Amino acid sequence: MPPKIAAFLSTVVGFIILGVAALLYAQKLCYLPAKEFAPIGLSACASIAGLAGLCFGFARSCTTPEDCNVPLYAGEKFLHAVLLIIQTLFLKFAEDGLLAENWVSSSKWISGTVRTSTAIMMLGVFIYAVYFAIYGFEALNDFLWKRYKNRRLDVQKK
Repeated sequence: MPPKIAAFLSTVVGFIILGVAALLYAQKLCYLPAKEFAPIGLSACASIAGLAGLCFGFARSCTTPEDCNVPLYAGEKFLHAVLLIIQTLFLKFAEDGLLAENWVSSSKWISGTVRTSTAIMMLGVFIYAVYFAIYGFEALNDFLWKRYKNRRLDVQKK
């Protein structure tokens, strides 16, 4: 498969996977209690933090400062996404804690306000987390395909 087609497909498939995962995460974030949602949120944090760690590790092995910029940028974007996902987890636990209080759960108006306001905050923060993760993925994916193309040309010259 030509590298241009492979690069295009990896980008499209990556964006589709990130988009579907984000939609499923957001849906579960709004409807599951914190106790059931925590493993999903922590798994997302671990996966994206792993990507950040790989990017930072890769940046240390670069031979020129210019080569370090993209992996560092991607790692920072992934790390920022992790911090924002952790904020959604904190908001989810805060929501469940408030809804467990008698004075909140006894009033439909107050409990509805708590659910609505925390859902808006959680989704707002999560949208930014997805935004940063997508930019990190895009930068890293493009960078790696360019490196692949250059190395392939070097090997073919020999």
